[in-house]
Amino acid sequence: FESKGVKFKGSVAVSEIQQGASGGLTAVLKSGDKLQCDAIVVGVGVIPNCSFVSGAEKGRDGSLVTDEFLQTTAEGLFAAGDLASYRSPRTGQQLRVEHWDVATSQGRVAAKGMLGKKESFDQTPFFWTSLFGKNLRYVGHCMQFDELLVDGDLSKLNFVAFYCHGKEVKAVATMGRDPVAVAAGELMRMGRMPSPDDLKAGRASPAGLAEELKRLSCA
Repeated sequence: FESKGVKFKGSVAVSEIQQGASGGLTAVLKSGDKLQCDAIVVGVGVIPNCSFVSGAEKGRDGSLVTDEFLQTTAEGLFAAGDLASYRSPRTGQQLRVEHWDVATSQGRVAAKGMLGKKESFDQTPFFWTSLFGKNLRYVGHCMQFDELLVDGDLSKLNFVAFYCHGKEVKAVATMGRDPVAVAAGELMRMGRMPSPDDLKAGRASPAGLAEELKRLSCA
C-alpha cells in the first residue's frame, strides 16, 4: 500500500467529520490534526438486526442461534447470513461469519431445510480481496492462534501462512498462491487438513495440498 502512495495513521481517532461549502470533507482527529478528503469510508462493523424476532434463542451479540441445519430454536424458523450463529458440524462450535458468499450458501441450505430436505452447512468460511493487482485469500475460522507457519516470502507478497492452534491448522492465508487456499478450504471441510507437525516435518507441503485433495476425491 505504501509503495502505491497510501499513508497509514495508526493509534488515532476521528472526533468529527466536517463538510465544506464546496462539498469537500475534513476528518478532524482527536489530536487536532485535520485531513482533507474527497470521500470517507467508515468501517464500524455489523450488529445483527434481530430485535423483531421473538421466541428464538439469541447469542450474546444478538444473533439468532441455529443448529448445523440453520434451524433456530423456534419451530419452522431458519436463519442465514450475518445474523445467524450456526453450529459447525465438524467442531460443534457456534460460528457467525459476516460475508456475502457464506450468506448466499447458507440461504440455499436454509431453503432446503424449509422444504424438509435438511442438509448441514459445512462450508469453510472463505474471504478474499484484490488490491493493486494482488490477491489476498483467507480460508478457515481462527479467533486465536499459538503458532504461525509461513511458506514463501512475505516481503514479496508471495506466501502461504498457516494459523495454528492446539495442534491443528485453523486457517490459511495466501498471496500469489490462490489454488492452495481453495484446496485448504476443502480439506478443512473434510477434516483432512494436515497438522502443523506434518507441515513442519515436511510430510505435507502447501504445494501438495491440491494433490492430496485430488487423491481423497478419487478414493
